[in-house]
Amino acid sequence: MWIEFLGGVGSGKSSLATALRERLNTAEFPVSSPQQLLDIRLAQALPGAIRYGRSQKIARRALLTGYQARFSLKHPKLVWQAWNASQNLRNLPGWHRNIIFHLFFEVAGWYEAVPYRVPPKRIVVVDEGLAHRSINLFAWQNRDLDAGEIQAYIENLPKVVLTILVCAPVQDCLERAYNRGLPLRLRGKDPQTVRRFVENSHTVALLAGNALTSRGSPVIEIDNSLGLEQSITTLCRQITETPMFQKYFTKQYQTAFS
Repeated sequence: MWIEFLGGVGSGKSSLATALRERLNTAEFPVSSPQQLLDIRLAQALPGAIRYGRSQKIARRALLTGYQARFSLKHPKLVWQAWNASQNLRNLPGWHRNIIFHLFFEVAGWYEAVPYRVPPKRIVVVDEGLAHRSINLFAWQNRDLDAGEIQAYIENLPKVVLTILVCAPVQDCLERAYNRGLPLRLRGKDPQTVRRFVENSHTVALLAGNALTSRGSPVIEIDNSLGLEQSITTLCRQITETPMFQKYFTKQYQTAFS
């Protein structure tokens, strides 16, 4: 079961994802990240002598590159959309636009490597999946956001079992972002640029969530303005109510988790 998070800057998405993993571990669920499962694939494919250190990093990159190539063959229109969207951000320097596309392509490799090999009773929790990548691809724009462009991107994504859309008031998110330290590529920007990106990130997240819902993909929306404990309790209850969770996990698991 693949669960990924989507949310604007400062929404508390990463904290909620971490709390979900902790709840799953406490209930003794088989939970992993895509990176962990990719390393398992690597360990199965390579002899022990090169599973560590620099050789392991090189082999891991080579394995992921192969999955990225296969993803591109299966989803050429999506890859082109991501490349085009990243390169159209003319207000950003070239190195920044390339990083945005690289982040998309990194996650694309996970989608090709992991979902087809995850047993139904294993849960994969993804902080930032391809739906979330829409924020970097579109929120940096210094023009009005194009809802149709975002919807077209979402419609071409591979379907996932469940997306968690994390929401919170923009002012609260701005305060959280400044208190914890701004994301690396926002540091040094003027307050107006920071605020515009944060506001855009939340608008893109909502548009992406609506696009996912309109195409029939399950989405749970969580208001994360009431505190982490209340949010994670609400989220866990809603997850146990999804048809996919009830299909694959016994009542014992459901009770332990909720």
